[in-house]
Amino acid sequence: MTPEAPSQLPNIPPPPGRPGVSVRQVLREARVLFSANAVEIAAPLAVVQAPLAVLGAIIPWVLYQTVYSDQKDLFNAQALLDGPRGLLFSFTLLFFAWGMFILVGVGASVVAISNVRRGSHRRLAEYLDPPFTKLGGLFLLGLTLVALYVCGLIVSITVVLPLVVAWVMLRLAAMFYFLIIDDLPPGAALRASWGLLHGNVIRLLGVLVGSLPIVLGMLFVAFVALIIISIPFTLAGDSRNVELAASVVGTIVWALLTVPAMAYLATTTTVFFEILRGRTDARLDARI
Repeated sequence: MTPEAPSQLPNIPPPPGRPGVSVRQVLREARVLFSANAVEIAAPLAVVQAPLAVLGAIIPWVLYQTVYSDQKDLFNAQALLDGPRGLLFSFTLLFFAWGMFILVGVGASVVAISNVRRGSHRRLAEYLDPPFTKLGGLFLLGLTLVALYVCGLIVSITVVLPLVVAWVMLRLAAMFYFLIIDDLPPGAALRASWGLLHGNVIRLLGVLVGSLPIVLGMLFVAFVALIIISIPFTLAGDSRNVELAASVVGTIVWALLTVPAMAYLATTTTVFFEILRGRTDARLDARI
C-alpha cells in the first residue's frame, strides 16, 4: 500500500501588524533611496516650505514695525509671554498655521517617496496634488496630534501618563501615510495606522532613533550655515532694525536649510510603513 503524501499546509500570512521588520534594513534602504533621489524627494517639501518661511518671517516684522512698535526684547520668550496678549495670540496663530500647512509639504514628499520606491518618477505638481486635495483631512489629523500633545503636557505631572500619550502618538504615526497614499478618510486612516503598528511601536521608535545621526548631522550643517549668514548682522550693531532684519533672513534660511532633514525623516518612516505593509501581505483599508 502506497503511503499517502502529506497534505501541504496552506500558506497563511502572519497576523497583520506582527511581522518581523529589520530596522537596519529599513535604514539602509531609506539611506540609499534618499541619496539617489534627494532632490525629487525634498523638492515638494521645499516648494511648500519656502512661502511659509517668507510669511513666517515677514509677519512678525510687520507686527513689530506697526502695531507693536514699542515692544522691547523682540524675540525673548518671557517678554513675549508677559507682553500684549494680541502679540502672543498672533505668534501662536502664525506658528500653528505654519505647522498645519507644512503637513502638505511632508505629505507631498511622502507621495514622492512612495512613487520613487516603486521606480515611478512624476512631475512635481503630481506629488503636490494628493495632499492639497486632502487638505481638510490633513488638518483634522494634525489637530488630533496637537490634542494628544496638549494632553501629554497636561498629564506631565506624572511619569507614566506622558509615556502612554507618546505611545498612542506613535501608534497613529502612519495615519498621514494612509490618508495620502490610500486616499482613506481621516477616521479610517487612524484605524489603519493603529492596526499596522500593532506590535511594531518599538521598531518604529528604533527607526526614528536610527535616523537621528543623519538628521542631526544635516541640522548641524544648517546651524553652521545660519551662524555664518548671521555674522554681517552681528557686526552691524545691536539696533532694533538690525535685529528685525536678522530675524527675517534667519527664519527664511533656517526653514529652507532644514528641509533635507525633514525629507530624510519622512523617507525612513515611509520606507518602514511600506515594508511593514508588504510583510503583512494585506491592504489595510477602512475595514481595519
